[in-house]
Amino acid sequence: GRVHRALDGALEEAERAAYPCVHRFCRRVRLPPHVLELDEEHCLACVEMRQEQANPNGFAHGGFLFTIADVTASALARADGRDYATIDADIHYLRNVKGGRIYGASALVRRGRTSVVADTSIRSEDGKELARVTVTMFCIAPATE
Repeated sequence: GRVHRALDGALEEAERAAYPCVHRFCRRVRLPPHVLELDEEHCLACVEMRQEQANPNGFAHGGFLFTIADVTASALARADGRDYATIDADIHYLRNVKGGRIYGASALVRRGRTSVVADTSIRSEDGKELARVTVTMFCIAPATE
């Protein structure tokens, strides 16, 4: 499907050039996302879960799943060349996994003059939805004209 086609075309250089802030933050929290697709309306990212990202029961920590959603939505927001900060997020945890690849897929709901709203689905590598997240981002650096 679409996810597997995206995996085949993943370009690390393009993701670093498109969104260097993600990489600085993610290196600090040891969460290296791989942005597989990115344009002004969609973003698809993938993370390989490691054991230190699990909760005490061995499942993906809720904060880990939220971070994937936030980073994916942030990359989508910043695809227009402006900088954004998360101002609101609503997350619904649906199920969980104990490992494997976890995908974040963000779709644009609205891009306004000062904010962006994105819906993000977090899925396991077998396609099961783990969480659904709506993220609102505020523009902190307007585009220069």
